[in-house]
Amino acid sequence: MFLRSLWLLPMDPATCAIPYKKTRTSAIAGAGHALYTTGADVLQAIKTQDLRHGLPFSIHMAEHEDKTGMLMGEKTGFYKLLEENNLLGASYSPPMKTPVEYGRDLGLLDNTTLAVHCVHLTDKDLEILAATGTNVCLCPRSNEFIGVGRGPWEKILAAGICVSLGTDSLASNHDLNLWNELSYFIREINLDLSMSDAIPLVTHNPAKALLMDDRLGTLEKGKLWRYAVMPDKMADL
Repeated sequence: MFLRSLWLLPMDPATCAIPYKKTRTSAIAGAGHALYTTGADVLQAIKTQDLRHGLPFSIHMAEHEDKTGMLMGEKTGFYKLLEENNLLGASYSPPMKTPVEYGRDLGLLDNTTLAVHCVHLTDKDLEILAATGTNVCLCPRSNEFIGVGRGPWEKILAAGICVSLGTDSLASNHDLNLWNELSYFIREINLDLSMSDAIPLVTHNPAKALLMDDRLGTLEKGKLWRYAVMPDKMADL
């Protein structure tokens, strides 16, 4: 569930009625769209409620240069688009921080948060993500599809961050097939990933990020029986 709030349309956190639910195989939790669309008070309120219910919080982070620059006070093309259409509101004031720095200062980053995309990161951003235990979901084909750049995948993995792979949506990808996402990632990354390094990106790591690794993500006694058959094409990698 994504709760969006443009600066022109501030949302009262008290009215954020999220139908929280948690079962052994699924959950409904609150999520923020991004730091440039959703008010800080709303993001903090949602994060607080997610923590209270023992559920993960997710947010798009550092996906696009223009949107990252906007938070840093730059009059980017995206900023001008919002300004020209009266979508910023008179009260908008850029935090003058990177998305990761801003998210940390709002109290949004910890080991129950999933930061999605993470394309435009500084070395300091990487240190913050690692120090806070924030999980990262990379969407390589989506980023390539819409031309927002390529994330520092090698540095993210080297930082010891829990990394998952995602597809984003059909609005920005060719399909929702995680095997295709993994194949693309293995081909494009400048590292020799063994299959035992690669498979957790679509199994154990996402289960951990979604707080479900006690019952999903690996084939172990006591966990739910879930499996997928690896396509033959993966053998070529």
